[in-house]
Amino acid sequence: GEIMNQNARFLGEFNGNRNLYASAANYWRSDADPGDGMTPKPRTVYTGIRGQSTSYWVEDGSFVRIKNIRLGYTFPSTLVRSIGLSNVRVYVNLENVYVFSDYRNYDPEGSTFQTGYRVGYDYGAYPTPFSATFGLNVTF
Repeated sequence: GEIMNQNARFLGEFNGNRNLYASAANYWRSDADPGDGMTPKPRTVYTGIRGQSTSYWVEDGSFVRIKNIRLGYTFPSTLVRSIGLSNVRVYVNLENVYVFSDYRNYDPEGSTFQTGYRVGYDYGAYPTPFSATFGLNVTF
């Protein structure tokens, strides 16, 4: 799928009042130094493409995600019984481990709007959080 990256519209180019993507430093300076050929010359007012919702801001939303990793280990019963227990198990559960994507924002699945014609517009949606759960099960 494709994503309308409105965050890039505001953070991808200098406009004088907010933080930027690092790529904004590679802007057009002159014909002899065109930068990356995609980032316009800095301006303090929205002119040209920066003031428009155009396909310039559409990015590839393809991704591969490591969603869940669950690992556990049950100790051998001979070892566990020698310390007076019936069962001991340790485990870890990792969620939202990593996203492989060329999308510039946090999460290509994130969309500020979940319904209507703006599904797929990213105005800085909060990323899916990483979480880790560690546990120990002991049976007496």
